[in-house]
Amino acid sequence: MPIKYAEIEIVQLTRAHPKEYFTEIAALHIKQIHHGLLPLLGLKFLSRLYYELAITPNTGVWAALKSNELIGFISGCADVRKSYFAILSRAWPLFLSLTSQVILRPGLLWKMISILCYPFKYSYETMHSNKACSSIKSEILAIAVNPDFEGRGIGRKLVQTFEEELLQWNNRGYYRVATNVLDIKSNSFYRKVGFLSCHQIKHNDLILQVYLKDI
Repeated sequence: MPIKYAEIEIVQLTRAHPKEYFTEIAALHIKQIHHGLLPLLGLKFLSRLYYELAITPNTGVWAALKSNELIGFISGCADVRKSYFAILSRAWPLFLSLTSQVILRPGLLWKMISILCYPFKYSYETMHSNKACSSIKSEILAIAVNPDFEGRGIGRKLVQTFEEELLQWNNRGYYRVATNVLDIKSNSFYRKVGFLSCHQIKHNDLILQVYLKDI
């Protein structure tokens, strides 16, 4: 059921929604989330990836709409490893075709492998400020808001929507999110909406700051 905040409607996307929504989300991701490999893999791949996230159990993609115009989104899951395995088992030809495209570009290929291994990185991290962190499975995978609509509380509403869904999935306690430690805007946002910093982790050529929040 859509959640309405004044003129903003937040909708959980399903396979029944127009494919254009997933393309618009991918385009917003590329525009607003500049670090990492995903923006380099192209609009078509990223659109399909968000579609796969939307149809995976205990995983979701929520769109913030104003008069049916996409102005923001969030994606997240209850168990990042289960979500990764579910998507890989269902959409492995997509990843196989992508690998064939980057195999002659060693830098991109290594980043691709790193993305596939991402759910397992936390098991090797020991410098947690919160002892519960290593066992946390729920995670915000991506969030972005159109720059023209920043500062209106849309990002906070998207986070709240994801938290409400976690409760529906019977996931209580801490969940996490990671962002580029050098991205001032995203780090400031997560602190403003109640996240606490826990530890940092190396991911490809980035250092990610991991945040936790309790619900």
